[in-house]
Amino acid sequence: MNLIQNLFGNRDKNMVMKLISVFILGLVILIFSIPTKKEVKPIQNIEHTNNYERDLELRLENLLSQVYGVGNVKVMITLASSKEIILAEDINTNESIVKEIDKVGSTKESSDKKKESKKIILDGKNPLALKEIEPKIEGIIIIAQGGDNIFIKNELIKSAQTILNVDAHKIHVMKMK
Repeated sequence: MNLIQNLFGNRDKNMVMKLISVFILGLVILIFSIPTKKEVKPIQNIEHTNNYERDLELRLENLLSQVYGVGNVKVMITLASSKEIILAEDINTNESIVKEIDKVGSTKESSDKKKESKKIILDGKNPLALKEIEPKIEGIIIIAQGGDNIFIKNELIKSAQTILNVDAHKIHVMKMK
């Protein structure tokens, strides 16, 4: 308290405490208002689709090969498209309506709408991705040593359906040579 009295003299203690409180509150607000940097992944090229496809194949091969009676397994997955990336946009929309009244008193109204959109760019080069949609699976071929056994074949189809959410008619199982 002596330090405060030396700085502010004989002023009202309540007033000094209020000033210090306001200063501390302002400092806290300033600290919390500093923006934090969010990590955003840049858009990846078509190589991602190949990796995604291959990762699914390897995971499915590994899982199916663990089932009793299946033996060695090879899986091929085809995709309907590539990965879809939804980019963030800054959209400005302007609409103006003009009403004109001529000498006779009739009213003519016209409207003009303008929409401008601009991709939001990070670090001066990478667009901001809002959402990434993985490609839909078009079909699956499973080649397994036990692929000629009807029970094993059905289990492989059910497993692939469950894991990858693919209709049974898009899955084909064959016996490995």
